Amino acid sequence: MTKITCFPDNKIIEAHPNKTFLENLLSEDVPHTDVCGGQGNCSTCRVMILEGIDNCSKVTPLEIALAERLDFPFHVRLACQSLKLLPE
Repeated sequence: MTKITCFPDNKIIEAHPNKTFLENLLSEDVPHTDVCGGQGNCSTCRVMILEGIDNCSKVTPLEIALAERLDFPFHVRLACQSLKLLPE
């Protein structure tokens, strides 16, 4: 199974590929802010992908709109919209 390493506490969790990053984090009791309830509207759940971005789902239209408006670099994704698809 694929793993997600959460910084700054170095917590490693098992990632279920059919769940978003946010769903994976919350199901493993990793606190993570999501003001809009995971709808992709607020950007508070954004994460920086340090490794394995090629293994993530494609950027959604919601992510594209927010990234353009807020000038996110390519490796910043919305945890509520992004899936970890392939093992590293």
